Amino acid sequence: MKLYKIHKWSEVFENSDSRKRVRLGYYYMPSGCDSSGYLGLMSEFEPAEAWQAYGIFVALCQHAATMDKGVRGSFLNSDGTPMSVRRLALIIRADVGILERSLKILMHQSVKWVSAEDMPATCQSPADRVPENSGFVQGQGQGQGQGQDTMSDEAPPAEDSVDDLFREVDTPPEPEPEVDPEEEFLEALWNASPGKSRNRSSKKEVKQEWRKIPKKDRPPFETVMESLLDWVRCPDWTKEGGKYATGLHRWIKACKWESSPDHTPEEAPKSFADQRKIAAEQSNACG
Repeated sequence: MKLYKIHKWSEVFENSDSRKRVRLGYYYMPSGCDSSGYLGLMSEFEPAEAWQAYGIFVALCQHAATMDKGVRGSFLNSDGTPMSVRRLALIIRADVGILERSLKILMHQSVKWVSAEDMPATCQSPADRVPENSGFVQGQGQGQGQGQDTMSDEAPPAEDSVDDLFREVDTPPEPEPEVDPEEEFLEALWNASPGKSRNRSSKKEVKQEWRKIPKKDRPPFETVMESLLDWVRCPDWTKEGGKYATGLHRWIKACKWESSPDHTPEEAPKSFADQRKIAAEQSNACG
């Protein structure tokens, strides 16, 4: 499977303060419309596709910012495996086909806002994989070279053109293993919940509470996901570092998607001087 990443997430979208935080409530988006990636996106592709890909990229960044420190910018499941395109589409609520095409555009040489790397099927690295900066040259004849400065007679690969990029669509990709839609939904719901909410719950409890709901009474997956993301942003769940966030299984048990959270920020307590001033104004108004 491929692991998709926001290119240079830590360097571009965070600073020294945000890198210390376990979970972000915001992220930094570079200003201006003159970066090479932006110009490449808007000049190399049709306007409709370019703006569509730009919107997808912003949605990907929005989700990347909610991930835990250390993995932000990489689209991983809670068990460390790469997110499938289908699961990622469910989280950002995008059409799978649109997301796939936008990822190709965002990974193009003229944009390079997203990167992808092949991940092995198991947690162990293959025996023939050579770490970077190991002093050996990967490829044919591995073990014969002595360093990365070894010269090669081969010409550098030509840069892909836009036509070549989309010609790859005609090549059928390797089929992804079949996943139960409900299992995929619950995994996406777990990944979208804040860390404190996961710490007060477990995947087993989440599945148990969801399956207690009669199938005929279960709301659409999109309704539940949209509601959870609304609760994740509410003051009750974000204040004091998420101290009061509800465990995910309890949130499901209470069918909290049937109600909306209060987004009114708590009013800061007034000082004694402010209280005296208010009392005086009220007394003058009555007099």
